Amino acid sequence: MLRVGVDIGGTFTDLMTFDEEAGTVARNKVLTTPRAPEEGLLEACRSAGVEVEGVSHFVHGTTLVTNLVIERQGATVGLITTRGFRDILLFQTGMREESFDLQWERRKALVPRHLIVEVSERMGKEGKPVASLDEAEVARAVHYLVAKGVDSIAVCLFNSYANGRHEIEAGRIIAREAPQLYVSLSCQVDPRIREYPRASTTVLNSYAMPRVYGYVDRLDRALEIQRGIKYMHSGGGLISSTAAQERPIALVESGPAAGVLACRYLGEKLGIEQIITADMGGTSFDVCMIRDGVPEIKDTTDVEFGIPVRSDSIDVVSIGAGGGSIAWIDEGGSLRVGPRSAGADPGPACYDFGGTEPTTTDANMILGTLNPENFLGGGSMKLAPDRSWRAMQPIADHFGLTVPEAAQGVYKVVNASMAQAVRQVTVKKGIDPREFTLMPFGGAGAQHAIDVAKELDITSVLFPVNASTLSALGMMTADISYNESRTVSSPLAELSMDQVEADFRELEARALGYLQADESHVVGTGVQWKADVRYVGQSFELRVPLARGKVTREQVYQEFERVYRERYGMVLGDPAEVVNIHATATGYIQSLELPKSGGSGRGAPSPKGHRKMAFYDSPVPVYDRETLGHGMVLESPCIVEEVDNTIFLPQGCESRVDEYGNIRTTVSSTPQQEDAELDPFTAEIIRSYLLSTVEEMMKSTTAVAYSSTFAERLDFTGAIFDSRGRMVAQAQGVPIHAGTMTDSLEAIIEAFDGKFDEGDVMILNDVYAGGSHQPDVMVARPIFHGDRLVGYTANRGHWTDIGGMAAGGFSGTARHVVQEALTIPPAKLYEAGVLNATVREFILRNVRVSRQIWGDIQSQITANLTGERRVKALVDKYGVDMVLAGMDATLEYGRRRFRQKLLEMPDGKGADHDFVDTDGYTDRMYKINVAVEKKGDRLMVDCSGSSDQDFSMVNCSKVVAKGAIFVAVISMVDPEGVMNSGVLEQIDLFIPDGSILNPHHPAPVAAGIYHIPALTDTVIRAFGDWLPERVIGSSNGDRDNTTYWGFHPETGNEWVWYLSQSGGYGARATKDGEPVAPDPRNNCRFSSLEVWEREFPALFIRWEMATDSGGDGKFRGGLASRQEFELLGDALYSAAATRHILPPRGIFGGGDAHCHSFHLTRSGKRTTLQEAFGLPSPSKFANVSLQKGDIFAVESGGGGGYGDPLDRDVAMVEMDVLEGYVSPEKARKVYGVAVDPATLEADPKETADLRRKLAAARSGQAPAAGG
Repeated sequence: MLRVGVDIGGTFTDLMTFDEEAGTVARNKVLTTPRAPEEGLLEACRSAGVEVEGVSHFVHGTTLVTNLVIERQGATVGLITTRGFRDILLFQTGMREESFDLQWERRKALVPRHLIVEVSERMGKEGKPVASLDEAEVARAVHYLVAKGVDSIAVCLFNSYANGRHEIEAGRIIAREAPQLYVSLSCQVDPRIREYPRASTTVLNSYAMPRVYGYVDRLDRALEIQRGIKYMHSGGGLISSTAAQERPIALVESGPAAGVLACRYLGEKLGIEQIITADMGGTSFDVCMIRDGVPEIKDTTDVEFGIPVRSDSIDVVSIGAGGGSIAWIDEGGSLRVGPRSAGADPGPACYDFGGTEPTTTDANMILGTLNPENFLGGGSMKLAPDRSWRAMQPIADHFGLTVPEAAQGVYKVVNASMAQAVRQVTVKKGIDPREFTLMPFGGAGAQHAIDVAKELDITSVLFPVNASTLSALGMMTADISYNESRTVSSPLAELSMDQVEADFRELEARALGYLQADESHVVGTGVQWKADVRYVGQSFELRVPLARGKVTREQVYQEFERVYRERYGMVLGDPAEVVNIHATATGYIQSLELPKSGGSGRGAPSPKGHRKMAFYDSPVPVYDRETLGHGMVLESPCIVEEVDNTIFLPQGCESRVDEYGNIRTTVSSTPQQEDAELDPFTAEIIRSYLLSTVEEMMKSTTAVAYSSTFAERLDFTGAIFDSRGRMVAQAQGVPIHAGTMTDSLEAIIEAFDGKFDEGDVMILNDVYAGGSHQPDVMVARPIFHGDRLVGYTANRGHWTDIGGMAAGGFSGTARHVVQEALTIPPAKLYEAGVLNATVREFILRNVRVSRQIWGDIQSQITANLTGERRVKALVDKYGVDMVLAGMDATLEYGRRRFRQKLLEMPDGKGADHDFVDTDGYTDRMYKINVAVEKKGDRLMVDCSGSSDQDFSMVNCSKVVAKGAIFVAVISMVDPEGVMNSGVLEQIDLFIPDGSILNPHHPAPVAAGIYHIPALTDTVIRAFGDWLPERVIGSSNGDRDNTTYWGFHPETGNEWVWYLSQSGGYGARATKDGEPVAPDPRNNCRFSSLEVWEREFPALFIRWEMATDSGGDGKFRGGLASRQEFELLGDALYSAAATRHILPPRGIFGGGDAHCHSFHLTRSGKRTTLQEAFGLPSPSKFANVSLQKGDIFAVESGGGGGYGDPLDRDVAMVEMDVLEGYVSPEKARKVYGVAVDPATLEADPKETADLRRKLAAARSGQAPAAGG
């Protein structure tokens, strides 16, 4: 009988068979057939001679689901959701992929807004109904969606993770009213807290279900395998055809999972438990860690940026570094490799299919690794080396090198990128990769593996037999498994452990039920229990294994702290809470016994020839892998070739063939070259390493943070500085932090006269000594190598509270800086690694929610420690002098790139102004005035003419003003570039002393960071005088940052709720502004409302777009958001906002957007907050008393329009009305488009008449004939 594994990849479909009686393996490779993937699979079976009658076990992995999303070829889906939350799916995470990109666009949602239907119902956070489901509304929603032609319906109701009863009722109604539709219920697909990822996952399931259902059916009928086809799921197990049809999201990462399982299987056979898998194909490099024989698992995968699917998958990190990755020179003059790829068509230049750009494969061709006469299948594909040399010549010319030297540089840079990917799955998790064996596979992995291992000081590498079809092998080794999950979300101390055990057993029974229904032949079963646990107050969990049976609090806590210590190197000892529980049932498949290799077991093999390689004096021996027997020893350097793979064993390693035909290699360490000079390729490696490190610092902060401000919103930024305090790398964090942490670090260095010790931790928020605004607190630490200072790591983060007269430091009525918040001058929180308890207590006794604040401080310290360790590892590899030279080169790269971008920009100058509206006491307006001039390679921004400072909340610190200007300038000049001190040196600023942008002590400044979007917008508009195609309309300009403070009515615990709400993004010259999005100087993630309801005494009523709120224009400004909630306890409310009177402005004839507003409904009466309390300002006030039962509404501002609304394409207006962005009335009155409210189609004649009339009315003339 045969076992068969088939892996359908983007280019090839790989098949592997194992004859259980003969113990032999066969493999086959055919081209993938993308439009009908089953055809390629069937062809692979036919050409390999597979007879279905003789198949005992058939396993299949596919990229079908991922491809459906990428190509947008899935079903037409309708979404039914709770009234008031229609737009959750469309808001996504709220973040931009590139922080400074003014032209960004959200990924297209899988469900358009007109196919999202609201129904009346509401479930509370504890799973108790607040409002019953309106079944008639559900039926009407189904009829509407059927009329719109949907293929499937997803149902995701608010808080359904706590109780899915309403969703199940809705599902019954859908089945009754439209039995032909496919249906996904979020309480079944992903019954876990956080409404957006749950909705995204459920929608994706519905999006893929019809295609996957048909595909599986066709395959089942075509093959008629007796025991059915098994499908590889992302978590590394197998599921039945039925399960794959019901839950296609489980297939998202099935291909990468299979290769990891093959490596695990080989590890089991060889006694290797610690493995790093490395799959290098044509376009990507995928890496995973197997620890103690078990692959790492993650619970969320982004199928595209901002579109998550929450389904357990093997934790594979993928980067754009494959054989087809293109080498190129960027704007800063550095060598980059990937992520762009030549793919299979035209492919690398040496394929001679028309490719002209140099790739990794071309570099290996030039270096001599590849055989041009025997690239694939015994010479079935020949390469053209001259094409590789021709393609690489421009790289060589740029650096003044020979072509082989340039190829060597490409090889080094791509190896460093791959090594960094390995660090992401190991070092980031506190694991030392040197304790692991590297297993490369895929078409190109073996060409780079040894030198990647050297980058990481890994000494053990194993080259698997059949490496290019390893994923198909992995499928044959996989067990059948089903996982069931549930959210419990409770402090561990308050959990009923009997109930937890009962929940585990219920989930276990459900998972075992799926397993038993599978009808597969298994040799045994097993069950695992796991829980997602965190410290109380944190937002993200660790997956903790638990012994099946009697679950105790002690067991849960001990296991959690064990896992926490392994990951972060410390434990906090705080109370823990359990968020989710999981039960996995596994059916074990009979173990596969691979054939062993033949051979003498002694001696050296005979080479089939020799090849000249660059940088080797003598020709290098080349071996045929098929002739290598067990026990044979390979001396390096050498090359090993097989039908579809090439192994390069460079100098400095010893290799031996094992009993299965694998090549096991021991790599000798590379000594540090202390006297080596920095070459351009090492400079790029160091630069990329530092940039990767600051992003890793960001993830470290999130993982251990306590506040939702840190963990949910990501309101912090990490950076690395050199020994002189110059910033060399800043993370893609909050744009307003751009370059301004340098001011804070300079103040710290000056305060301590540059004298620091290993283990010092410095802290600062003093706005008159390098700070930005008081809630943004900088934590930094020095990096030493021995006694030598190498640099600093730093993290600036927004604390939820910082003391002062109003929670969060947001007193709209402060008159003096001391009223706003606690001021922390440069201080050492730790000295030489020892906590300064006095400093700690001084801080914590002057803030609210002190436990949360201390947790966030610890997260900042952890992030900085992460950065310190990575920089020290870099120093260990290259030496102090080389790293410092690399930092200098990184700064020079920033200068060079930004200078080039300035030179490419036409010279010009412009000016504009804006206002801060009201000061909390009067209706006075405060002017922000800006002049911008670009000449040659310099850029000047002058804020002369801005209003003088005032003793009210209209000021901002000079650091914040600098940050706001830097955001605008970088966004206009080089949004894809780097952020370091080298860039900022070329921007000349004049910010007048004593102005609202640079006040003197003791003017209050804390709220200035929220008025300051007006400064960013004004600088951007000033560029419009000579660069109209780059500028945008004003964005909402203020996130209505407000705070609520009180004591929770259920627990009595003090709480501070920092509520931040985004609005519309400004329209662009060629596209609309995005709705409900961060303004340009901010890029924080949206928080989960379901999480907020568990943390704060509030019941959300709605969070949705506000129709007609965007500025009108040829391109429309983004819509504002409308958020409304009922308070379930008393609170004091404070705000320091703007743009409640003056709207976000449109440009070039575009209309202004709606202003921000606050409304209160008390005892059934709805008024503005200003009216309700008789406040002098609608947007600046402190400690307003809200009561339990109050309904509070915040409507943010929209984005300004761009261009004349009468020039807007009629079809775009039709779509605006269909989606509810613009009302039919506004379409008629402003856009001159007559849209029928019933058909939602425009009448061409009436529209033409309307537009003529509107244009004539504008000019004061009579309309033309026919009008």
